[in-house]
Amino acid sequence: LVGCYPLIYTTQKFYIRYFVGELKDYPVWIRNVYDLPVQKWTLWQYTDKLIVDGITTFVDGNVTDEKRYRELLLEN
Repeated sequence: LVGCYPLIYTTQKFYIRYFVGELKDYPVWIRNVYDLPVQKWTLWQYTDKLIVDGITTFVDGNVTDEKRYRELLLEN
């Protein structure tokens, strides 16, 4: 209709149960705060407890590639 694909936001468990083999052309934003995602992903929410200076509540931590995630681990 509008010429673009939606970004699918889902947990790892839900993805494995319902999406494996489906929606292959859609970008996926995986929420998995326990382990590395097992499938191809565009965004990965690796935490919901990120601490950011100046913000008094936790925020979600998201990355666009595994390399950046590993860099963040080394920084903290």
